[in-house]
Parts: sequence; structure tokens; C-alpha cells
Amino acid sequence: MVKAFSSILDYAIKTCLMMKSDFDKLLDRYMKSQLTDAEKLKMDAWLDVMKTKKVEHKDITDQDLQELFAKITNNVISVKEVSAFRPRKAGILMTTWFRAAAAIIVMTAVSLLVWQFATTHNYEKTAVNDIEKVQLADGTLVWLRKGTTLVYSDDPVDMRHVTLDGEALFEVAKDAAHPFTITHGELLATVRGTSFNLKTGEKQWELKVLTGLVVLSSAHDVQGIEVNPNEEVVYAGQPTANISRLDPAEIEMVTSGTEYDLNLEGISMNEVFDLLAKKFDVKFVLENNQTYTCKITADLTDHSLQSTMEMLSELMDVEFRIEDRVVSVIGNGCR
Repeated sequence: MVKAFSSILDYAIKTCLMMKSDFDKLLDRYMKSQLTDAEKLKMDAWLDVMKTKKVEHKDITDQDLQELFAKITNNVISVKEVSAFRPRKAGILMTTWFRAAAAIIVMTAVSLLVWQFATTHNYEKTAVNDIEKVQLADGTLVWLRKGTTLVYSDDPVDMRHVTLDGEALFEVAKDAAHPFTITHGELLATVRGTSFNLKTGEKQWELKVLTGLVVLSSAHDVQGIEVNPNEEVVYAGQPTANISRLDPAEIEMVTSGTEYDLNLEGISMNEVFDLLAKKFDVKFVLENNQTYTCKITADLTDHSLQSTMEMLSELMDVEFRIEDRVVSVIGNGCR
């Protein structure tokens, strides 16, 4: 028992000290219950087999783990094929990761205890009011409908992945190098920076895209379908789905009660700062109060706080500085 615990602790410490591999990230998601149903079935099956095959005499290499990662995350590969996977190299001792993986099966309670020390926080938010907002670590804004549950992380490795059970409006922070993913059951949504309303269900999802592009896919439809701005679709995980145009009334309905719409016309900066403070949960401090009286016409919808302030700097004679949750506005205001 003590030796096994030490093995997991070794892994936890080393994981914190080195860059995580693709398989490390997959294991993280496994322990946080964030895998798709198909991925979890494969991971469970492989670990169960390894537990009964005297894994203490196997040595798994980085190449082996990369191959295993590819098999588990490939929707075309079956559970049977993953279960049949074996490390190529026979050795005397297991690697640190393999000891931890085996321990997950036989020492769930201990592994969960170590997990609390080895990772950053994993959060779960369930909306009890009609609409509740969550701001993620990457700047993404999510407005949850009543009864909806969102699971998310502040870990840099996982902060662009969430699970959603219910309905929510997303304004995803733009990051072309790191796709933002949403899972529920076997279905997956992948975006890079866009806004949309998504309602998840066990059998199908309802998606309404406001800006950008969203790709929906599943274990039965690896390539998936692309949904463009002002389009909506009911997706059941199959290659074919009827995509239709999004009615303006539906856009108004899904954004109602949120701070998403910031298409402003002749609005005083006093009101603009109030809207931005509420949307981004920040406080504005002005060097010159005369700035409050300026009026602007601009569409600030679907822009991050940084992008919004850059736009305002172009429109007015001001500069800005963002520190923690405080935005300092410096300058004379109106041009």
C-alpha cells in the first residue's frame, strides 16, 4: 500500500515539474471525468486488461503512450483494438506513469486523494437562476440557463475544454492555436473563437451559431459537420444533418438577459463603462471624469475586454491599463 502510494506521488510530482504529453493530458481528463463516453470505455477496458496481465513486468515508452493516445482518441478505433494494445518493450520495472495507471484501478481512494494535491481546481457550476454567467480562465464568457451544469478548469492545460449539460450561450475567447472544445456524452463541439448558443442532450444537440464557425462531431461521425454564422442545426451524431438559417428573432431570444449584445449607438461613456463592468466583472477608474460625457457609436459585441479597450482607444483620446480586475483609463476623453 505504501509503495503504491509512493508511486502515484512520484508521478504527481513529476507531472507538475515537466511538460505534459498528450497522454498525460488524456489521463488528466480521465481522472476529472471529462472524457467522452467512447474514450472512457477504451481507457477503462485497457486499464482493466493491464491490471490482469502482470503489468509490473512491462516498460511502456513515450512512443507506446503516443500510439495508445491516438488509438483511444480515434473514434474509428474500437474498444477491442485498444484492449489488445501492448507495450513493445519488455523490461524489469514499470515507468512511473504505468505504476500510477495501475494504481488508478486498484486504489481509487488513494489516487483521488493524491489528485487533489497534483492538479489545479476543477469546478462545477449549476445555474439556479434563469441566467448565470461564468467567466473562464481564458476569458471565455458563458451564460448558463437555469438548471444547466458546466464543468471547467483553471488549469492551463484544460481551460479550453468544458463539459455542458443543458443550455448556454458561449462567447469564446479567440485563440487560433488552441481550439475550445465542449463535450457531453459522445458528441463534441470544436471552436477557436466564436459565439453560439448550445443545448446538449444525450441523443442530440441544438446549436445556433452567431459568429465564427463551430464543428460538431461524434464517435459515429469523425469528420463532423461545420456550422457557420447565422445557421442552426439539430445534430444527432450522424454525418448528415439539416442546417437552416437562423431567424433574427431566435438570436434575440438566445441573447436576451445577457450582456452579449453591445451594438451601441450614441451611448454615453458613463453607460458604456457600466455595461462593460457588468459584462467582464471589472472596475473602471478614470483619470478625467470628463470622459464619462463622451458619446460613441460602435459595435463592441463579441470582443474581449482587451479588444474592446483597444477599439475605444481608437475612438477617443484615451489609453488604458488592465491590472487584475481594474481598468485604468488615462486621457482627455472626447476627441
